[in-house]
Amino acid sequence: MPFSTGGEIYSHDISEAQAGVGTAYVKLETFATQGEYYGCLADPDRNQITCQSAGFYHVVFSISFSGSAGTTWEFDLAVNDTVLQKGTTRKTVLVTEVGATTFSSIVRLNYGDVVSVYVKADGAGKTITVQNCSLTMMS
Repeated sequence: MPFSTGGEIYSHDISEAQAGVGTAYVKLETFATQGEYYGCLADPDRNQITCQSAGFYHVVFSISFSGSAGTTWEFDLAVNDTVLQKGTTRKTVLVTEVGATTFSSIVRLNYGDVVSVYVKADGAGKTITVQNCSLTMMS
């Protein structure tokens, strides 16, 4: 069965750094491209997808990145800037190491709900450098 609404934002081969990641969640701000969308507003400039039709959505996030050595990174799904604790964790051992991780979740969204990804680290003042990332949702 084809999806009825959905959207995607992503970045490919960008090597974009986001500094100042610490022990409190911050919005991941490295999306650069609007992918396909229908019935949602996919907005890479604001690093989010806005739901324009209430229902259940399958949300998928994937990322490849490098970061501060010896850091554990936690990526979580957020709706309306509230972290849902439906994410994934990945540790970088070396600064030059490229790690990859992904998560998926089913969430119930209302009209106007905003979906984004938040990140935090196990220490203050960390920098994450994203090579590729995508956030996709579909009903």
